[in-house]
Amino acid sequence: MARLILAHGAALVAAFVGAVACNESSVSQAPAAQPTSPPTQPATMPPQQTPPPQTTAPVTPTGTTSNTSAPLTVTVSGPDKVMAGEQITITVTLNRSAVNSVPIDLAVQAPSGTALVSGVPTERIVNADAASIARTYRLRIDRIPTDDFIATADVRGTGYGAHATGQYRFGRPEPKLPQPGLPPIGPGGRP
Repeated sequence: MARLILAHGAALVAAFVGAVACNESSVSQAPAAQPTSPPTQPATMPPQQTPPPQTTAPVTPTGTTSNTSAPLTVTVSGPDKVMAGEQITITVTLNRSAVNSVPIDLAVQAPSGTALVSGVPTERIVNADAASIARTYRLRIDRIPTDDFIATADVRGTGYGAHATGQYRFGRPEPKLPQPGLPPIGPGGRP
């Protein structure tokens, strides 16, 4: 083990090299080496300074909110179960945290095995009055889709932008990620 000895916290005085032998009952060390130079004057340290306490609340820029919600979210809903040959209604809801006149670009994509009967696949929405905006789509189900109905929304303003995606799964369960863990261990260390 090597150790450094500092004189008065500022100058390097000597190096210590020792051998450490460890076993269950003892530890041995070599003696310290003698200093090779005289100690120097201690270094002067500036007094510790602490910042002044904050006396005002943080400033929030005008036109923004102090919450941490997403600036734009997309929710897509539809029936719990679908059958081939029927028409279903899907609702896409856009929620924005700041109501303004910045346009929102909305695009929907219907999966194969379905056909969009009503509603437009792409739209630029300008609505300065509502935090929540909904669009309704009618979809014909030719066969049960294995892919999702996807809605994407984009907003781009001066100095900011947001992108959000939502999907409808046609009654299929949400995919589950594998959960980490080990199988239970029984007697004798066997699963």
